[in-house]
Parts: sequence; C-alpha cells; structure tokens
Amino acid sequence: MQDSRSIANLRRLAGHVLARYGSIDAFCAQLYLLLDYPTTELPAATGPYERDR
Repeated sequence: MQDSRSIANLRRLAGHVLARYGSIDAFCAQLYLLLDYPTTELPAATGPYERDR
C-alpha cells in the first residue's frame, strides 16, 4: 500500500515539474542556479549601533 502511494506521489510531482519547467533537466538547471549562487550580500555596518527608542 505504501509503495503505491509513493509511486503516485512521485508521478504527481513529476507531472507538476514537467508542467512548470518542461523537462526534468530544466528543473535541475533551475535548482542548480538557485542553490549555487549566493543571495545578495549586504554591506557591513560601519557606525555605532543605535537602538530604536
């Protein structure tokens, strides 16, 4: 029973991926792009820290 649900979930996921990205390769490329490049780095603070009053 668990195997048939797992297979159904896998097929549903694959269907969503293919509908959105067109191919598994395109999906993997998008994941690689998102995970490989860091987010925007903010500059370091250079002055004294002032707490809101």
